[in-house]
Amino acid sequence: MTTGEVEKKLKSIKKLDKAIHNLDLKISNLEKGAVYSQAYFEQRVKSSKVNTTEERLINALELKDQMMEQLQDLIVERYEALRFIDNLTNPNEWVVITMIYVNHYTIDRVCRELHKSKKVVYRLKKQALECLSEVLKPIDTEETSKQAYRFLKSYHSLVKLSLDGQDGAFEAKAVEIVSMIDAYRDNLDDLRREIFTNLFTRRTGERLKLWQLYEALDIDKAQYERLKVEILLDFAKSYRDGALLVEY
Repeated sequence: MTTGEVEKKLKSIKKLDKAIHNLDLKISNLEKGAVYSQAYFEQRVKSSKVNTTEERLINALELKDQMMEQLQDLIVERYEALRFIDNLTNPNEWVVITMIYVNHYTIDRVCRELHKSKKVVYRLKKQALECLSEVLKPIDTEETSKQAYRFLKSYHSLVKLSLDGQDGAFEAKAVEIVSMIDAYRDNLDDLRREIFTNLFTRRTGERLKLWQLYEALDIDKAQYERLKVEILLDFAKSYRDGALLVEY
């Protein structure tokens, strides 16, 4: 990803903030209108069998639910953008990027707040954008998933190697990798942990068949495949700073 594309992604935070604010106001106004409609409905319901106020109230509540879902999606998108910025390890670069794209400060204000010259601030901004462009290199999700799957399928072989009782670099490495895989599994939520365990760390005779797993987790095949890919990609990203990632 180019630095221009990174900057475009960061600039979207301002648009998200505006969209979140506007949607929050709409929900607030809708709630006020719904309260009024409900009180009005209660007054009329005794004298009218066909009450359009009730329909308006129901429509308002349904619209509110839709807006709440949209608001949640926007908040999650904003959170992901903030997490993206957290990839910066240089604190000066992080502060500059946060002030410009999250707090929406002008360059002049950033200079005043940090007591730095424009030349320094622009240099820090340039360095940060270059660093973030490396984070967002395009990943071949299919090949990455396959690579992570093959790696994790070696779990039981690694366990056996770690228990051989022979001192040496191979045993030590096997113990390290098994511990890392176990720690990753244990930090997953219940749903993903069960999928991960059934795929990789559970003994062959103890594994559930797919239909049993679908039933136990109350998911269908499409949901299972989506979660499986999410787990594999997440593991690939987390293992040794992305050592399993396959780029285009």
